[in-house]
Amino acid sequence: MAFRLWMALTVVFAAYIACVSAGYVWDDHLLILQNDALTAPTLRKLLASDLWCCTQELRGSGYWRPLTTLSFFADIAGFGAVPGPAHLQSLCWHLLCTGLVGRLVAGRHGGARGAVAALVFGLHPVLSEAVVWISARNDLLAATFCVGALLAADARRPTLAGVCALAGVLSKESTVLLPGMIGLWAYAHGGAAGVREAARPLIGTTVGLGVALALRPFVELGAQALPRLEITDPYAVVYGLVRVLGWVSWPWPLTGTATLYMGCPSAGTWLAAAATLGGAALCIRVDVRRGLALAALVVLAALPVAGALYVYATIGERYLYLPMVGVAALIASAVPLNRTSGVALAAWSAGALATIHVRMPDWSNNAAFFGAATRRAPDSFSWNLLGVDRGRDGQRGPALAAFESALLPTPAGDPPQTFACRNVLVAARAVLDAPALAARLPAWKAAGCYTLPPFEPSAAWSLALLGDEAAGLRIAHGVAAPDTTGLLAVLFAVEAERDGDIVRAAGLLGSVENPSDARDRYGMLLALRD
Repeated sequence: MAFRLWMALTVVFAAYIACVSAGYVWDDHLLILQNDALTAPTLRKLLASDLWCCTQELRGSGYWRPLTTLSFFADIAGFGAVPGPAHLQSLCWHLLCTGLVGRLVAGRHGGARGAVAALVFGLHPVLSEAVVWISARNDLLAATFCVGALLAADARRPTLAGVCALAGVLSKESTVLLPGMIGLWAYAHGGAAGVREAARPLIGTTVGLGVALALRPFVELGAQALPRLEITDPYAVVYGLVRVLGWVSWPWPLTGTATLYMGCPSAGTWLAAAATLGGAALCIRVDVRRGLALAALVVLAALPVAGALYVYATIGERYLYLPMVGVAALIASAVPLNRTSGVALAAWSAGALATIHVRMPDWSNNAAFFGAATRRAPDSFSWNLLGVDRGRDGQRGPALAAFESALLPTPAGDPPQTFACRNVLVAARAVLDAPALAARLPAWKAAGCYTLPPFEPSAAWSLALLGDEAAGLRIAHGVAAPDTTGLLAVLFAVEAERDGDIVRAAGLLGSVENPSDARDRYGMLLALRD
């Protein structure tokens, strides 16, 4: 058993060792490089603060993940802002989790099937996002501790199960699903009697989770600002779930995020999703009780996927890291161990290695990552991320082009997302003059930006900043409720000052929620006019 498992781990290590040459991508820059909790640490910041407490652009999320923060701190404290060691730590966690998955299945089904489970889990390309994206390490940590708790439950060690549960929930909140996972795992392999035998580990797990929940009131957590979804396609969530099912069967080379704005999946995606469901049915037929229980475990572990779909309208492959534990166990416990299945597993492993190899360069830096995202998931969300990255690099023209691409109609006919309409104006002010901006506004209006309340005031303000105060005021006077935004109040105050009505100008400035900011903007426009 040990030799087979070590061989599987060696193959997984060889598949991913190239990740040490990858860089920091997307959230890595904020969460790690620009995070005061890591660069200027205190015990409070590291152990009792919001995960995003000390970043430059986001100060709160509602997430308390101190073990994740400590793992990032270990990278920075030990090696500075060098991404290679951070990637190596993530790979070590993936290898540990893979080994535990092999041990878990081997304990119930023998060493050969344990090695199969380790190979399926460790090499599945859909997990590459969690392995190669440093910011997704919380998924690696949480899954590792969850599998550790399952092993502890099998060994009837309630204290160890509780410690693993506590460590898991301090890595990611989805660990609260662990008692249900333990119950389903015990039922799959022992029925009702198995659940009764797992009672003490279940109690230990619950105590561990309770300790973490009891500590949360003493932690400084920020409020998470949930975005408002603007999706008109009634089948958008169905399409998202089809993509998730397709990834389980065979994830095409897709890096970055897929969203609910992508429209109906391709025929290949539907076929892959059907293959996933068909394969699950075949596995369940081998042992109905075990198969159904393990399938239920997968669904339970995948509940965060549904939450991400509902709240963020995005589908991250990293959310499948924990569910794939159940998928690997279901496959390994059901497939026949013969020459045919061995050849099939070898062929699948070769394809998985090739897919991981194709994906790896996309994680080298932001330019490669966002470029891949717009090629493979071209929607408003991906184009906007590319524009933000180009803007940060000082590439103002390409940034504006990317934001304009983010305004193109989606396949589902959804309106453009608010951030795309806001960002295109910010980029336009850096690239265009007032006449050129005025010429672009009708196209952006046709794209649907004028249906979003903040857009018209921002457009009017942009024109005024570029020197065409009259055009800005024309837009401002067309807004239905001009008193709801400080930008319009400032424009009207400047207009009142020009007409000699100082009292009205002062009243407009005073009506703004932040009068000091309004006065600063007022002075800016007056200076531009002079």
